[in-house]
Amino acid sequence: MKSTTKEGVIPCSRGDSRLNAILAFAAGILIGVPLTLGLLWAHDEYYRNKANGLPDPFLPVPRAEMDSRRSGPVQNSSSPLPLVASLLVRKTKSSSFTVPNSLFATQPTPAAEQGAPAAKKFRFEDIAEGVYWSPLAEKQVPRGFDDDDLRLWKRLLNNTEVRGLEEGCGRMQNRLLTLAGGGKSCCRYRHNNDQIQGEIFSFYLGRHLGIRNLVPSSLALVDSRARRWSAAAPQIALARWSPERPVVLTQFVEDLQPAFIPPQFRTKSRRRLHPIRQDLGNLTADQVSQLVQWSDLVLFDYLTANLDRVVNNLFNERWNPEMMRQPTHNLAKTRSGLLLFLDNESGLLHGYRLLEKYEHFHRTLLDALCVFRRDTAAVVERLHASGDVEHVLRDAFHGLDPGMRDWLPFLPERSLRTLRKRITHVAEHIRTCKARFAFQESAVLQTPLNIPHSNSKKETHVPCHNLGTSGLFSLQQGASNLSEELKNHLMHQSEMAPELTPTAEQRKRKASTGRLPYALL
Repeated sequence: MKSTTKEGVIPCSRGDSRLNAILAFAAGILIGVPLTLGLLWAHDEYYRNKANGLPDPFLPVPRAEMDSRRSGPVQNSSSPLPLVASLLVRKTKSSSFTVPNSLFATQPTPAAEQGAPAAKKFRFEDIAEGVYWSPLAEKQVPRGFDDDDLRLWKRLLNNTEVRGLEEGCGRMQNRLLTLAGGGKSCCRYRHNNDQIQGEIFSFYLGRHLGIRNLVPSSLALVDSRARRWSAAAPQIALARWSPERPVVLTQFVEDLQPAFIPPQFRTKSRRRLHPIRQDLGNLTADQVSQLVQWSDLVLFDYLTANLDRVVNNLFNERWNPEMMRQPTHNLAKTRSGLLLFLDNESGLLHGYRLLEKYEHFHRTLLDALCVFRRDTAAVVERLHASGDVEHVLRDAFHGLDPGMRDWLPFLPERSLRTLRKRITHVAEHIRTCKARFAFQESAVLQTPLNIPHSNSKKETHVPCHNLGTSGLFSLQQGASNLSEELKNHLMHQSEMAPELTPTAEQRKRKASTGRLPYALL
């Protein structure tokens, strides 16, 4: 019987189909393997370039800016265009080898620096939620450094040789390192381990608190015989560095500007940042951004007892009344508005030894603050409740710098005890602020105040709603348009506010009038 086939169709034997499958598989390998290797190489080069600050990525993706006339959230000027759109834009050349701003901040240059009209002012209600900054307020802060930036920095250090040293980065013994590929690092060298411990463990603590104003840092061991340091051996000898000494390598950030103390903390007679309209009303986006970061700075410096920043200005104010208007020591600002908390080596050890002399200045700053980042306050509360800050710091030490345990000791027990006490004090301070201003908000409703006159049995009827949302606290601070009797009465009532259990007499009054006294609402 003859086999028939459809016209125009060539029959394919089973052997041919197997050959085609083998050829297709081989073609997939020949095409897929080189493509996969190329993509992996491009991925590695991208992260290396980002950490080194090299200007030209593997795939040139141009940058774009959002039209300032458009509404909606401001987009970072360094954000890339979609890849398809980027192919239609001509690539521009750059010869600079600097660390890109996108590595540590995502906010664009302030409008005032671009010659744009002045930014609008924020209402008090928009930026404060009780004793916490609102989400809108926190959105004004540049992104800062996160865990990805730290991983990139460590990856760069572990795969890059030191090409040279030069003077810079503050103290005489510090050096500015030039890394292979054009990257730079500040190398902090000390003969005393206390300051190295203070620097790196303050970094660990700040990282755990979620503070993103600390530049990525890593421990390293200086050894001119090692391949990593051999190219800079002559300069290491000139610097008179002892062999095999632990150092802190911090990412170098260029184009920094001086940072100043906000007006809310300058004046001694009115040093205060509280969630009230007088302190937080009518602020620009830049002012809100700075104050949010300063609230973290005050808590961080109090916990570590840092002597070389704001306390330095406060201490010297007695000789120079204008000291609080001078640039803040060891605090810098990027063009995006991100504050950098630099030089934390006095924290946790040296600062703790001098608490008897400087604790007054630390308390002055902390007592002046009653508005916080919600996440920072939550971490402080967790550390206070668990009491495991030692384990947190030890895990960070072993996890981030695992090879340094034999070269740098852990914090002494005395420092850990002091740190736990200061965490407890900060947690109690936050609770006090919450009770104080929660009472303020609940008291200033519609309930009238009946204030007795000093010279008569008559009572003055004062509607609470006329005092405003921050009326009680304003009165406590000395409102000049009210009598001293009224202010003293309100201050007395506010001091009694945390005791919210009504007495028998008050219950009897509620049964007859249908309401409790305003202090118990």
